[in-house]
Amino acid sequence: HWLAVSSLLSRATAVSRFNYMDADTAMENLADYPTLLREVGQLQTLVGKPRRHILTYADTYAPGEARAVPLPRELTGGWTAFRLPTGPKPAGMRVEIRLGFDGTGLKEVRLNGEPCVVDGLRLLPKPRSSGEALIFLAPLKTVARGANVVEVMGTGKMHWVEIAFI
Repeated sequence: HWLAVSSLLSRATAVSRFNYMDADTAMENLADYPTLLREVGQLQTLVGKPRRHILTYADTYAPGEARAVPLPRELTGGWTAFRLPTGPKPAGMRVEIRLGFDGTGLKEVRLNGEPCVVDGLRLLPKPRSSGEALIFLAPLKTVARGANVVEVMGTGKMHWVEIAFI
């Protein structure tokens, strides 16, 4: 989502919007597009705004380059960790862990080692996985600057991992 750019800006000096142009990747409310263009280039214009950090990965590779595809992932009963870059630590926001999961064997979820509390199922705004996501709440004090680790324990197939600050 466009506000997840705060993670990129905290690690880079510029952001390219080259591929942000078609119906599949465009924002849901195109009336917000001028605001995106004004605010996306500076970290200070994004502070305090809701943002989503969705686990993504490269889907094309150069010949000989190692492939790292974190999703979908079969959970086999032990702990499985997903690391997401999230940029600056938010202040005064609700922290949601949003998981797309097929199965009934999800036993526990942690953010940076701290247990999270189930908040129910919900259909996410676009972009999203198919079907509803299982939502967990995490304490704000648990959030680290830079990157955060979501750990899940259970059996089934994980196909979506997101940290949202709202």
